[in-house]
Amino acid sequence: MPQRNQMAIKNQYEKAYKQIRHQLITQEIPCGERLTEQQWARKLEVNRADIRQALARLFAEGLLENGEKGGFFARTYSPQDVDEINEARLLLEIGAARLAIERAQENDIADLEQTCEHMTLMAQNSYYLGVYEADLRFHKQLVNAAHNTKLSQIYNLANIPLLPGLITADTTNTKENLIRTANEHSQMVSALRQKDAEKLIELLINGLKK
Repeated sequence: MPQRNQMAIKNQYEKAYKQIRHQLITQEIPCGERLTEQQWARKLEVNRADIRQALARLFAEGLLENGEKGGFFARTYSPQDVDEINEARLLLEIGAARLAIERAQENDIADLEQTCEHMTLMAQNSYYLGVYEADLRFHKQLVNAAHNTKLSQIYNLANIPLLPGLITADTTNTKENLIRTANEHSQMVSALRQKDAEKLIELLINGLKK
């Protein structure tokens, strides 16, 4: 097979994997929803073989689960799963925050501020999925601000989802609560800029207690 064709196939598979993975982590795909090859091949305009490969990889990474009669479904999280996810996220992000206090550069802080501005705009328009996408981007940027390649790799490979069960259009996501979330992230950036590790870590911990 010509090298160009091999690259095209790989690119289509990577496109499918990354887009489905992102929607699973942000829970744009609700817990328990079935994902079919035909549905996603049509949606992403790639062939079914690429979707099959992407779904198999996401299953191996724990973001999908099998149904009783087969097929792939977005993973459903138990209360214990949520506790363990929060523990893992705190361990990684607190470690990253301590490093970022010493290592974050101006461009890192500027990127975080831009994400907070976007989050605030989404919150003011009551667009909860936009807020949660910005939330996911913010925490990745914070980890990257530690300037530790291995830590960033571990964080990305962990496939840490946003808080399961909260990403729904219910009273949890009122405009007031969304704006409060955006403000708390802005406070994190201020703490980072001021090199206030204690405040930054306090905000990270309080954010996961909600």
